Amino acid sequence: MVKTISLDGLIENYGVPDIVKIDVEGAEEEVIRSLSKKVPILLFEWAAEWKDSLKRAIDYLTSLGFTKFHIQIEDMYSYYPPEFELTSDECKMRLDRSIIKVDWGMIWAK
Repeated sequence: MVKTISLDGLIENYGVPDIVKIDVEGAEEEVIRSLSKKVPILLFEWAAEWKDSLKRAIDYLTSLGFTKFHIQIEDMYSYYPPEFELTSDECKMRLDRSIIKVDWGMIWAK
């Protein structure tokens, strides 16, 4: 048994952060759904194995007002996207073309 707190709960306790990073090994959709309002920037881990869940998470983020996305290959902590050049549909199409057990990284949204 592990105690958890929603993103909304964290924001209520600590305020709205500049960036939210989610890396929970495949449970990204569940964590993202614990957010009810747009934050400035949100990024989350992706792997080709999780395509369907990730596409649902992108749709949910779009419903919160996120409109621009960027796909980062792998995860370098000092990385910041040069631009958020993808729409939600373009981001999902790129996920559809990813290769299982090969492609992974971070998806950025704002």
